[in-house]
Amino acid sequence: MKKWLLIMVPVAILLVFGLLTGFVNHPESNEGKYLVMRVYENFTVTSSKIVINYPDSTFEVIPLKPFKYNDEYLVSNGQTITRTLNKLNGKGYRLITSTADGKPTSNKTMMITTIIMVSHP
Repeated sequence: MKKWLLIMVPVAILLVFGLLTGFVNHPESNEGKYLVMRVYENFTVTSSKIVINYPDSTFEVIPLKPFKYNDEYLVSNGQTITRTLNKLNGKGYRLITSTADGKPTSNKTMMITTIIMVSHP
């Protein structure tokens, strides 16, 4: 009987403590907030751009050069995307995932790359 009490009392205390702390309202912090960055590379009339949606509902639009399937375009816009990712990393965001969709070899479509980042301390 004594062994049973030595095991059950600490378990019961931990269970009650866990239940009570689960309902405590924790203050807001910037940690764990998501940022969505989309790179629109348009192969028609509309300009290519980066659109960043920050966790606080603000956004930023960064223009890219008009699409041309050549080295100058690819390098220049690649450098802009890299600078933007490094800037966001400097602000405390880290990459979670990225996806791309579109037909990059067609001249009548758009390539959209979505990058999701999360803030970290």
